[in-house]
Amino acid sequence: MQATYQAKIPDPDKDIYPLLDAMAALYGRAERALFVDLHVRCRALSECKREYIRNFGLSARQFNALRANLDGKVEAAREGQ
Repeated sequence: MQATYQAKIPDPDKDIYPLLDAMAALYGRAERALFVDLHVRCRALSECKREYIRNFGLSARQFNALRANLDGKVEAAREGQ
């Protein structure tokens, strides 16, 4: 059984939207760059991890989530072909 959850930010807390937009933009840039480094340039994961943590200001946990999400997208694209 699968469940979907949704959270809504109350109107008084909408001041956080610019921060969330900035975080999403950073995550998107990092994900696209990581795709190029891992799947086009075939760089080592450990090398990329050190670089991305330093250059994008990510934690190791955030990098691992980014990589796992990217791997899922790449696998889904391969299956779709």
